[in-house]
Amino acid sequence: MITSRDDFLRFMPTKAMMSARLGACGIPAHMHNGLVSYLHDGYPTGHFLMAILSNDLKEACARADDDNKPLLWNYIFFLVNYAPGAAWGSPSKVQEWLAMHREARDPTCRCTHRRSDHASYSSHSLDPATQPCHHAGCGCTGFNSIKLADADKDKESP
Repeated sequence: MITSRDDFLRFMPTKAMMSARLGACGIPAHMHNGLVSYLHDGYPTGHFLMAILSNDLKEACARADDDNKPLLWNYIFFLVNYAPGAAWGSPSKVQEWLAMHREARDPTCRCTHRRSDHASYSSHSLDPATQPCHHAGCGCTGFNSIKLADADKDKESP
């Protein structure tokens, strides 16, 4: 069983191989990046793919566009045969997968946005070491807020 991001990366095919497998399974090319980014790097996908990954058939059917409606079986075939079981199958598995990768990218940032998204705030004179993330609804308290809080505790102890 894959329990860490390192275990996953050791056995994970390259992004190009994953995309080729998606194509062989009949998944449209415009959907490859979302699934590959989720499986390989742990970035959230759109609502349709998140519904599939979370095993929510009703939501997947409601969110599918005309191209993807007849392909639900193809997505499940790909996941069953080529995706790690720890990455999909229930909402809790999806959240754990996202959290595992998020912590590997930056253990002090608890949001799901790419680190480069945070860098865009530098033009607003925000210091990511002390200022909170301003992505709507992500709940992140900034890159280094935990480290800064721990450093303050260390200063206080004799």
